[in-house]
Amino acid sequence: EKLGRSLEKKIEDCAGGTEFRKYNSLIDDIDRITRLFLILSSSLMQVETCVPTPEYPPTSNLFKKDKILKQLEEARFLSEGVQKRSLDVWKIVEKYLDEKEKISYREFIVKKTGLIVELREAEDRVRTTLHQICIIRGGILDPSKL
Repeated sequence: EKLGRSLEKKIEDCAGGTEFRKYNSLIDDIDRITRLFLILSSSLMQVETCVPTPEYPPTSNLFKKDKILKQLEEARFLSEGVQKRSLDVWKIVEKYLDEKEKISYREFIVKKTGLIVELREAEDRVRTTLHQICIIRGGILDPSKL
């Protein structure tokens, strides 16, 4: 986070408003698209491992799975746009940052994505643990509240 702020500050100080907005927008979009992929992947896993019940028959799961797969395809399309824009932002980075800062920028992007993934995995583990506790205690679990 600190690294990201220092790079952001340097770009803001050196670049014009348009270039800085492009840089900031890309960083935000990387965050959003990473979270979107994680959410959709988690949802797909839940649908694929869901045991059919009278409440949720197999056809319901297939419909949900198809919907999630379509959303994943849309997310891939959005991701391609982000990747193309990252090339433009790289030109900005090359223009204003020295070699050490360029390396830091690459590390920042990789770490940011990794931290988002780790956070999501931790949230999923907590959700799973709460679900297991509820089952052990014999409680009725409302999946929407997890």
